[in-house]
Amino acid sequence: LEDDDEKVRVAAMEALAQLPSEATARHAEEIAELMVSEEQPTELRLAALSVVSQLKDAAEHMPCIAECLEDSNWQLREAACEAIAEIGEAAAAHAPLLVERLHDEDSDVRAAACTALGYLGAAAEAHLTDIASCLRDED
Repeated sequence: LEDDDEKVRVAAMEALAQLPSEATARHAEEIAELMVSEEQPTELRLAALSVVSQLKDAAEHMPCIAECLEDSNWQLREAACEAIAEIGEAAAAHAPLLVERLHDEDSDVRAAACTALGYLGAAAEAHLTDIASCLRDED
């Protein structure tokens, strides 16, 4: 992850994403920092998000995942929604952030936010009107 070559760093992160979460847990903080760094290539950040979302304690990294919901890159926003869906009800406190993404400029992000809300259980019930409004989305 510290290699000077961007391709090597991306390949290393993608390899970490394929390993069991127990193997990557000890590097979680470093991986989470790379995930939110806009100086890093998108591919590396996406792979970092994948690694973090698969950790048993992924909910502990919700501040970093939530930060990705506000990223300028639509792919990161979409992946953050998908990560929250993987975490499920443990991420319920972040339902309002997902509701904001229902109005994202990118339709893939809107769809991922809608899907993620479905995985938050009772926390999503307060947002049924917002979710139902997606039925009228032309994209």
